[in-house]
Amino acid sequence: MLTGADHEHSEVISLGARRLVEVPAEQRGHAAVPWLKSQFPMTTAEAIEAIRLANLVRSGGLDDGAA
Repeated sequence: MLTGADHEHSEVISLGARRLVEVPAEQRGHAAVPWLKSQFPMTTAEAIEAIRLANLVRSGGLDDGAA
């Protein structure tokens, strides 16, 4: 069972991953970790997890929930 803090963390990671999929790298203008941290209140570890999830979605290894 997720605690309130765990749920918040998983939510920010999911939001970050979705944003990475939606916003092209050329439009972001700089590296993904600092960009994510400027967009969301997340740690470096959470940003890295968001990148991992975004890469899974892009590769077709994970459904982004949009369908």
